[in-house]
Amino acid sequence: MTIEAHFPVAEPLTLDQLLERLPRDLQHCAEPFEDDSVAFCETVSRELSRVVGPAWAAAAFFFRRAAIEQLRRDWYGPRGGSCSARGLVFHVTPGNVETQFLYSWLLSVLAGNANIVRISSKLEPAALEVLHRLGERIQVSAFARIRASNRIVSYGHDDLVTGALSTRCDVRILWGGDQAISQIRASPLRPGATEVAFPDRFSLAVIDSAGFLALPETEQAGIARNLVNDVWTFDQMACSSPKALVWKETAREADQAARRLTDLVVLELEHRQVRVALVTAMEKLRFGLGLLADGRARRARRVSNELVLIEADALDPLRDASWGGGALVEIRVGDMAGVERLLRPEDQTLTYAAFGEPDLERLVSVAKRAGLRRVVPFGRALAFSHVWDGIDLLAAMTKVLVVERRARSGGDA
Repeated sequence: MTIEAHFPVAEPLTLDQLLERLPRDLQHCAEPFEDDSVAFCETVSRELSRVVGPAWAAAAFFFRRAAIEQLRRDWYGPRGGSCSARGLVFHVTPGNVETQFLYSWLLSVLAGNANIVRISSKLEPAALEVLHRLGERIQVSAFARIRASNRIVSYGHDDLVTGALSTRCDVRILWGGDQAISQIRASPLRPGATEVAFPDRFSLAVIDSAGFLALPETEQAGIARNLVNDVWTFDQMACSSPKALVWKETAREADQAARRLTDLVVLELEHRQVRVALVTAMEKLRFGLGLLADGRARRARRVSNELVLIEADALDPLRDASWGGGALVEIRVGDMAGVERLLRPEDQTLTYAAFGEPDLERLVSVAKRAGLRRVVPFGRALAFSHVWDGIDLLAAMTKVLVVERRARSGGDA
């Protein structure tokens, strides 16, 4: 099988050639947050800012120098230099979120590791263009270490390649669906290596109906804008994109608030000229009608090609389904206990809007008891952090050095 290398040089490779290019004896590992790592992230940020699209702008913002310096102070500073790179990190990244590979890769670069990153062959051309430009920028001597210690490739589902890379890495990081992750896990790691996996997750949005109706129109419109960001970026396929919209409060208030929010969302979609493919619009409607036909939904309504609303009484009968592209399952609950009954440990992100402080504290408590990983306002569903899905990625990609500078007194062993 041919392996396509995309960084630091675009070229076809055999497996033997790829293995020859991997860093040896960890000589290319560095201390976390070395100056060249921070400078490289700044270079990446500048390149990303040239790509049109909210996801690229968000990644550019995340890796700007000021943000990285803040992360160095907040995360690395308190550790007092006690952590070091783990070695070679093998990343398997998804194709449904085109910027995801950057976060996984660059956080590992900041941790000081060498990296081999498998990207999806289905990534948009913009991602490959970014890698091409970065390959040009990295030719300067200041980035010699990073150039030697990082490889980004794509290849098909080949157990031989995955197995060879798995037996050479110190950390394997897997992003993707349950089935894909299970298949990769059939390739064993070498003894002493560790693994972090980010499998399928379900995410929801919850909104207080009375609180929403009490807001000024400008704030209601802001909530609609934020919901559009959360749902239609990445075509609703990111693990943190809400699939369900939960309305808290009485039926009358929920119905009134839902109509108002739907009108505002439609206006926002039109303002941004958001368009989905006709096949996606048809599939969403088919999905909604199918749920209606088999009794898992009470109502399915096509608002536009971009938005289909499906009213249901419960989420559990829908969790084995997969949907995206602007389909929202609406559920009404009367109180916070109703919200809690909907949540499951496999849920990841709960976005919220129009909650007062006391109810927000109760919502956080509910999410914690249910085992969720994130509670964030509308508009922040896709905002990445070094802590993702409840896992501190920087901690997972470093190891801690314990030092005792003098012997214990009193005869302790």
